[in-house]
Amino acid sequence: MKNKLRLCTVSLSLLMIASCQTTKNVGEGDIYFFRDNFVAAYNSYIAAINDYPHHSFAFVYDKKSGAFGWSGRPSLNGIKYAIDTAMTGCKKKSLERNCNIFDLNGRIVWKGLNEERKLELVSYAHRGLKGRENKIVKFSAEVVTVSVAQQKKYKSYLNRQSNYDHTAFFISANGYSAGEAFSHGATTSSYAQTLRNALKSCQLQSETSECYLIAVNGKPVNSAASKALELN
Repeated sequence: MKNKLRLCTVSLSLLMIASCQTTKNVGEGDIYFFRDNFVAAYNSYIAAINDYPHHSFAFVYDKKSGAFGWSGRPSLNGIKYAIDTAMTGCKKKSLERNCNIFDLNGRIVWKGLNEERKLELVSYAHRGLKGRENKIVKFSAEVVTVSVAQQKKYKSYLNRQSNYDHTAFFISANGYSAGEAFSHGATTSSYAQTLRNALKSCQLQSETSECYLIAVNGKPVNSAASKALELN
């Protein structure tokens, strides 16, 4: 009985410590303007929360530098793991390294944020993927062009794709985002799921821009895609 009580006491203490650390790192002060890249990232963050209900999520922000980061980790690992990962990503992009918690699991916890701006940000994020078609459209040079940034992402995809049975790569019409997916299992269902996962990955990063399939299993989907993906 004493061992059980001791275990409960330790668990409660750890919970209180995690709670204190979380509260301590919450940001405060009004934010007068949200940059486009912040809005796009928050949109992707909210979409990921909906797609992965058994994960804990954290979004952090450095008000002075504008840097941000977010992460989702299995709920069994606890919210602190998600916070720490998001903090690491934010601090890598921030000279100030003054990142604070903005949102936890889809709830904005930042203190002092104007309620009207908060509502506008949340409303936009939640409607970001509504009505988005999941139809797979192949690349066409008449519709979309491939940027240098997307070529670099394609090169990274090529370096990994040979280790899997099925892979897919999409580019976004926004000129910088891309989505990829990898899977094991040489079945038709596995192939179809890989395409859907890569499309979703691209859409999560693209706000309202359309995504186009440009490569499957390391090979461009058509001659136009092959020409557009020529690496210098």
